[in-house]
Amino acid sequence: FKELNDSFGHPAGDAILKQLGARLKASLRESDQLIRFGGDEFAVVLMDADAEYATTIAGNLTDSLREPFALDAVSSRISASIGIAHAPADAADSAALMARADVAMYRAKSSGLPFAVFEHARDFEGDGNRLRLAEELRLALERGELVLHYQPQLDLRSDEIPTVEALIRWPHPRLGLLHPLSFLPVAEEAGLMGPLTRWVLEAALTQCAAWRGAGRRITVSVNISATNLLDVGFTNLVRGLLERCEVPADALILEITETSLITEFERSRRVIAQLRDLGLVVSIDDFGAGFTSLAFLGSLAVGELKLDRTFITRLATGEREREVQLVRATIDLGHALGLRVVAEGVEDYGTLALLSRCGCDLVQGYFIDVPRPAGELTFLTQPSSGNKSAQAARSEHDDRLLARSSSAGAVATRLVGGRVPLTPKPVVRTAAQPATGS
Repeated sequence: FKELNDSFGHPAGDAILKQLGARLKASLRESDQLIRFGGDEFAVVLMDADAEYATTIAGNLTDSLREPFALDAVSSRISASIGIAHAPADAADSAALMARADVAMYRAKSSGLPFAVFEHARDFEGDGNRLRLAEELRLALERGELVLHYQPQLDLRSDEIPTVEALIRWPHPRLGLLHPLSFLPVAEEAGLMGPLTRWVLEAALTQCAAWRGAGRRITVSVNISATNLLDVGFTNLVRGLLERCEVPADALILEITETSLITEFERSRRVIAQLRDLGLVVSIDDFGAGFTSLAFLGSLAVGELKLDRTFITRLATGEREREVQLVRATIDLGHALGLRVVAEGVEDYGTLALLSRCGCDLVQGYFIDVPRPAGELTFLTQPSSGNKSAQAARSEHDDRLLARSSSAGAVATRLVGGRVPLTPKPVVRTAAQPATGS
């Protein structure tokens, strides 16, 4: 609906709303109430209805939108996301009932389903009270309390770090440092993904500009969601932030999960093409976890594939030939399409060396470095020489990972002088000498 308004003007949007209202009304009983209370938002109040009837009506409302809407000489299709809440089981008053229906609606929207039912037990569990967390997140955004950590990506050909991924963190006053999986679903449900993504982009590009001003040519990678792809103004937002922060477009990578493309593929494809035309790279994250066919992949204007973590986890459990061939074939597919291939979740030397032999371009994971605040990135503390991955001082955690990756304790190595040796150095030791990193 927003795209129709922007393309054809508000009179056209009003004409669509009149048709829409008539269709929705025809799906209801005389005793039910239909209210428009926002630009593209309606509420339906079903009197004396049980859960089964409510889901039936939701299905009828969805079906009523299947036929295209007439707009002068153009026909257009409109879809809707519906959330269902019940009184008094979910709420004792109208305001609370609307809030809970809103939570269910955002769940439907983020999952790509036509409608969802508010689940009282799941949405109010102990300290994980989702509505409370959503309000706290809204305040944290307003107060600037969120932070970014950055995780380096190592180029296996040049042994340089050209890119860091920006990862949002929330220093919560009650719950401690929260990672994205703890609050991004809440942000989706509460309609906060737009302002949240804007904050991440602006903070990451501001930091990127500072690095570049200091002579460090670093590219920053930022995750975006299906909600962003459906926002008609998203491309203009990215363009405006690039200009304001004075960062070239090729210094930004936008990561989109493969599963987020399913929500509305054609719309996503157009937005990805617009972003590519700006000059930045779009990356498909978690590739292999969703359902992107080869035909769809070839039609997307993307420049990078990030292998799903499950591929890398299987490699780390042993060099089983089937897993190795699957990873090699996926990397070859990406290269055949002219795409850069990144593997994340690399936590030991053996996996890194195997990915190198398979022709992977970049790797990311705790073996390279953990996500850190910008001021603590160890490779940036070394003299600039193409952003070499100098990490002479590794943490004990990294040492333990390295020791575990050594075959029977006979091989050990460290990241010294900014290089990752792909041929491990043999270490001769007697039984009385502890293994490196033990």
